[in-house]
This record gives sequence, C-alpha cells and structure tokens, in this order.
Amino acid sequence: MARPIFAAYLFCIAFTFSVSTVCALDWNHWRGPTGNGASIDAKPPTKWSDVENVKWKVAIPGRGSGSPVVSDNKVFVVSAVMTEQGLNDAEAQKKSQAENQDRQSQQDQGGRRRRGGRRRGISIPLVEMDFKLFCYDRSNGELLWEKTASTATPHQGTHSTNGFASASPVTNGQHVYASFGSRGLYCYTVDGELVWKRADLGQMETRNSFGEGSSPFLFEDKLIVPWDHEGPSSIYALNRLTGETIWKTDRDEPTNWGTPIVVNNGNQKQVVITGQNKVRAYDLQSGEELWSCGG
Repeated sequence: MARPIFAAYLFCIAFTFSVSTVCALDWNHWRGPTGNGASIDAKPPTKWSDVENVKWKVAIPGRGSGSPVVSDNKVFVVSAVMTEQGLNDAEAQKKSQAENQDRQSQQDQGGRRRRGGRRRGISIPLVEMDFKLFCYDRSNGELLWEKTASTATPHQGTHSTNGFASASPVTNGQHVYASFGSRGLYCYTVDGELVWKRADLGQMETRNSFGEGSSPFLFEDKLIVPWDHEGPSSIYALNRLTGETIWKTDRDEPTNWGTPIVVNNGNQKQVVITGQNKVRAYDLQSGEELWSCGG
C-alpha cells in the first residue's frame, strides 16, 4: 500500500551570498545561527514564483512542520509518517467519525436542530507513526538518507494545522540532533549514523492538546533542551557528544513552545527562554536562574 504524500514540500530558493565561507552558508538552527532569524551575509531574492528563483522542490512524506536546517551541502528536516498499520487505523477512524457525524446530523434534522449546524472537522488520528529524519542534497534536492528514530503512537492530539514532528533539528556540521519531544531526542552523524538517543525525559502533556514544538539549541559543548508542559517543567543542558545531562533546572511554567537562545552579558553566557509566566535567563555553565521578567 503506497503511503500518501501530504501537501508539504521542501524548497531550495536561489540565494547569493557576499562571502563564500561555509559558516556563512549554513542555517544550522531554527531561526538561524544565532537563533534570531537574521543572517549578516545572505542576499535572498525579493520575489519568486513556482519557477522563478526556485532551484528545486521535493515532497516530504508524512506530516511535518519543523523548519529545515542547512549545513554545508546537506539539508535536514523531520516528519511524522504513518506506518502501514497507522494508515489502516486512520482510515477506519475517519470512516467511524464520518458515520457518527452523519448519524448525528440526521438526528438533528429529525428534531430540534443544534445551534450552528456545520459539520465538525475530523481530527488528526492518533495512530502508529514513524518519526523520521531526512537528509537532502542541497544542490539538487536528492534524498541522501532517511532514518526512523522512533515508531510510536502519539499519546495525545495536536493542533489541526500542526503535525507530530514540529521541532526543528539542529546541526554543527558534524552531528545533527532531532527532537521528537515525548518520542525522544536523537543524535546522528551528518552521514546518518546514530550516535546516542535519550528516550527517558518523560511524556509531555500539552495544554488543549495543542502538541509539542520547542526546538533544541546547540552552543559549544551543550545541547539546550526546553521541557515545558502541564506536568513538571524544566530545561536541560546535555553533553552534545554523549547525551548525558550536564544540568537540569526546574521551571515554574506551564505549556510553552519557546526555543532558547544563548547570549553574552559581559563575560557571562546566558540561556534565555520565554515562558507563559516570565522570560528567564540561566547561567550556561551551571543552569542557575540569573534573572526573570514578567509582564
């Protein structure tokens, strides 16, 4: 049975750059090298169409919404792809939902009509999925490799416009890190060899079942991982080479989809992250909370 390709595509826009160094060409985090969405070197086109200033386009299997990252000649992106069993279960769930809605609609027409008679949309089914990391050739869009990090059934829903693989990967040109939240955190070489994984951080319970989506941030020897949800929230610093916990700091925050950044304040490096309650800063080396700001 062929797996359907959803309306998700990976585009390569034709960019020109003012310098030719590898670091200037890389976009290794969500929102770029420094996490603020800016590049001092890029000169992107100001207009494009289906063909103008588009070098290539490829369809991405499954339902992914994490932004791609780029290192050297490789583009990495994640997605959640239904397994064959998941596809069968999804079809059965959709059929059952549609039958129940039609039955309810007929009952409404036979008696007093409910307020707002529009048919409710069918939610994204909770079925078995492969959580995948894809690597594409930056020059032509060729798929270089794909890895299934985990196969699991999500324990709760996600927003109807969202998928179950929303966190963007991060890379330093040697390794690429893919966070699937409750399904684990995985480190691969840029050639697709698994280095380590962490599947012991727990299970998130997000507000209103809106799903998970905070991306990790890589700085020097540390991978910073936010873990805010309706249960015990925290922020981690993991050793980028081994995945071992360097520090963990508890946070008085509910569900949050923020991604941290690292900034310099004098000689001190601080991890800054938003929250539902406050913006907070932590010492990069120890995890100690340095300041917070509500409002």
